[in-house]
Amino acid sequence: MCKICRLCNNSDVEAEGLRQRRRRETATEIHRATLELARDEGFDKVTVDAISARAGISQRTFFNYFSSKEAALVHGPFELAADRVLTFVAAGPCSPRQMLTDVIDLLMENMAELPPQREVMKEALTVASGHPSVLAAFLARVDHLAQQIADTIAERAGDRIDDVDDPTVIAALAVTAVRLGMDRWMATSPGPEGADSPAPHVHHIAVRMHAVMEGQS
Repeated sequence: MCKICRLCNNSDVEAEGLRQRRRRETATEIHRATLELARDEGFDKVTVDAISARAGISQRTFFNYFSSKEAALVHGPFELAADRVLTFVAAGPCSPRQMLTDVIDLLMENMAELPPQREVMKEALTVASGHPSVLAAFLARVDHLAQQIADTIAERAGDRIDDVDDPTVIAALAVTAVRLGMDRWMATSPGPEGADSPAPHVHHIAVRMHAVMEGQS
């Protein structure tokens, strides 16, 4: 039985959603502890033991969430929430254009659960730029997310998989739209409190992406 089918019971989905939400919160706490230590000590001196102590968890718990200090530093919305995946898949087959739009919406809804913080992201990217191992960890997480999206697209398309071309292409386009939108957001001045979101920038990139694919100027 596929994972989506196993989650079809509403109570199971709600329980899974709560578990994932708590996991995301704990992962974010570990991520922030890692950033604080990198800022205070320098990333090279940061250890898993120190991160665990700062986050108030055991080393065993740390490794339940991250494989290394590099992975903890580049934490982000890299795992799709099970309840949102279920809703996405249940919508059924559609055109490639609509599939891309829906995937981008899925990613932005996932991001809204734990909204990115501009300065935190800048700090993480600054560390990554000076440490190849951190950059490699970031790219690995992005690749993992793209594969998860492609699998979800294939699940939704079902027998009509040919209608959406290659799911990996749509997944790559969606991840690229979000990345470029995030870049635009980080390059702008902060918006009003409570309204500083990358969503409008991602939407702009998605619109331009559709226009390019359709041959519009």
